[in-house]
Amino acid sequence: MNKLSKLILMLPLALAPLAGQAAPKGGSHAALAAGFVAPPDSVQTSVYWYWLSGNVSKEGVVKDLEAMKRAGINRAFIGNIGLGELATPYAPVKLFTDEWWGVTHAALKRASGLGIEIGMFNSPGWSQAGGPWIEPGQAMRYLASVKAHVRGGGKVEVELPRPSADFQDVRVVAYPAPAVGRAALTAADTRVTVAGTAAGAQCLIDGDPATELLFDGSPEAVIDLVTDADLDLRNITVWPARRPIRAEAELQVKGADGYRTIASFGIDRSNPNIEVGFYPYAPVSVSVAKTTGREFRLIVRGAGKDTGFAEVQLSSLPRVERYAEKTFAKMFQSPLPYWPGVGSPCRGVGRHAYRDAPDRHPEFARGARRHRARSGQDDPGLPAAPFRRLYR
Repeated sequence: MNKLSKLILMLPLALAPLAGQAAPKGGSHAALAAGFVAPPDSVQTSVYWYWLSGNVSKEGVVKDLEAMKRAGINRAFIGNIGLGELATPYAPVKLFTDEWWGVTHAALKRASGLGIEIGMFNSPGWSQAGGPWIEPGQAMRYLASVKAHVRGGGKVEVELPRPSADFQDVRVVAYPAPAVGRAALTAADTRVTVAGTAAGAQCLIDGDPATELLFDGSPEAVIDLVTDADLDLRNITVWPARRPIRAEAELQVKGADGYRTIASFGIDRSNPNIEVGFYPYAPVSVSVAKTTGREFRLIVRGAGKDTGFAEVQLSSLPRVERYAEKTFAKMFQSPLPYWPGVGSPCRGVGRHAYRDAPDRHPEFARGARRHRARSGQDDPGLPAAPFRRLYR
C-alpha cells in the first residue's frame, strides 16, 4: 500500500444545489455543467475519509488531501476503521501512538492550507463508541430475555438462566398466560414432510435449534405439516439454520377446496455480522388472522443450496410480528438503511390475554438472578392463575 492512507469516497454528504435544477436566470447550461466539473468553494462537498487498519503515513494523507482539493472536495471526516487481517492487513501505525499523532497533525496542517475542513469520529470503529479503554460495564448493550412458566396462588421461587456470561439485570415482568387449548404443533402430534419425503423433516418441530433441515438448491421447497387435531393458528415463527439465507415464503392451510394462502413473507438472514443485529440468525415471526386447520403447508422459494431451517413453529399464541427486527436484534442486511429495510409491516393480532388491565401485568423489583415473585394471598394484585415471567 506504499504507506498511503486508503481513501474511500462515499456519496457526498452535502450535495451541490446545482443538481436537477434549471439553469439560473441569466446563466447557461454550459455554466451549470462547468459547476459540476469544477465546483466553487461555496459548494460544500463532504466525504468520509477512512484510515483503514493503520495504513497511513504523513506523505499519504498529504497526497490524499491534495487529490481531494483537485476533485472539489472541501470537507472530510476521518474515521479510524479496522477491517481485519483478511480484508486489510494491519500496519504498525496504531491509534494514539506518537506516529499516529504525527500523521494526524500533518493531515490537519495540510488541510488548513488547502481550505479543507476536517472532522473526526469520536472513537474508532463504525459504532464510534469503541476502544480498548471501554470496560464491559461501559459498552453498548442490548436487551435479552428468558422466560419461565409459573403458577399463581402462592410463593414462587425460580432460578432463571443467564442469557449470557456478561449481563446486568433490568426487570422481571409477569403477565397472565393466555388460556388456549393447544399452544403449538409438536413432534409428538405432527407429521412433517418435505417434497414428499419424511427423511429428516421431523427435526423442524423437535424443539432443538441444533438440528437443521438443509435445502438441496431446488427453486422451491414444500414443507407439509399434518396433525390429527385442529389448531387455531395465529403465528408462524421460523428459525433459520446457522448459515446465511434469503428467500420468500408462503404459508397455506388446507380447506375443503384445497390449499389457500394465509401469509406471504420474506426471510432475510443473509448477513450474520453483528453490525446489522446482535442476533445473527434471529427467528422470523409473522402474525396471521386466526385460522383453524389440521394441514398446513410452507412453500419456500429462492433459498440457496445448503441453506435451511432449524425450527418451524405454528402456534395458536399471539406473538409480536417481526419482534427480532423491532428490537434491532436484526436490522437492515446491507449498508443502506432505507426505511423499508429497517421497518416491518404491522399486523394486528386481535385482542388477547396479553392486552389487559395494567394491574394484571405486575413489574417486579430489580435484583439478583434469583427472584421471588409473590402471588395469590401474598399479593392480592396477582390472581391465582398461570403466569409467565419475563426476565432482563
